[in-house]
Amino acid sequence: MIGILVIGNEILSAQVRDTNLAYMLEHLAKAGQTVLEVRFVRDEMDAIVEALRALHERCHWVFSSGGVGPTHDDVTLPAYAQAFGRNMVRDPELMRRLEQYHGAPLSDAQARMAWVPEGTELVAATPETWPVPKLENCFALPGVPEIFIKKFNAVLALLPPAATTWYAHVLTSEHEFQFAEFLDALQRQFADLEIGSYPKYTGPYRTKITVKAKDSEKAERCLAALKAHFQAQASLVGEQSVMAYSPQLES
Repeated sequence: MIGILVIGNEILSAQVRDTNLAYMLEHLAKAGQTVLEVRFVRDEMDAIVEALRALHERCHWVFSSGGVGPTHDDVTLPAYAQAFGRNMVRDPELMRRLEQYHGAPLSDAQARMAWVPEGTELVAATPETWPVPKLENCFALPGVPEIFIKKFNAVLALLPPAATTWYAHVLTSEHEFQFAEFLDALQRQFADLEIGSYPKYTGPYRTKITVKAKDSEKAERCLAALKAHFQAQASLVGEQSVMAYSPQLES
């Protein structure tokens, strides 16, 4: 289970359009990872600390985006330290990288990038790229999209592989109220599957019912039950057989 924390006043005030979340959701879904929760918070210590602690407890892995630069409003790493009861310390490897890039001696602003919570692990680094701080099960990623994408891809590759998510759907000419009771019963029968219902007001069908599962056989049985129900009502318009899930955004 994945938790996501998007940090930044500029995001919440619509000064900057966030694209990192959409990128994460798409690529996590392709990797078979399940996102449990997404939170948006301002560049405020208390808000970040509260969100980190909650996501840390609920999720296997947490990705935060934003607030890891050298300016006054970049408070994500100090918030990580507070959330996990750690002191901020100067990391010698980060100091070495900074001096190699800027030259010694470093200014206070330049050296600020070397301060991380005690116990931080530096991951997904190459000789040419800045590492990602990891504390407990949480990864602190930058907010700048061009840098974020490279870092996120590198971190995603470090996670243990997830089981394949299997997907199927049916299309029906019925409105949701016509089959709501049947769908309630079906969800109870297949409690560990994710069954979704999505109305459409134009086009050749009225509702799409989707099935997502980690067990392909259960997905097949659920799909068969859906098909049988709508065939009996003469309202089955189309279907997608069970396949490995790949997200395709719809308008």
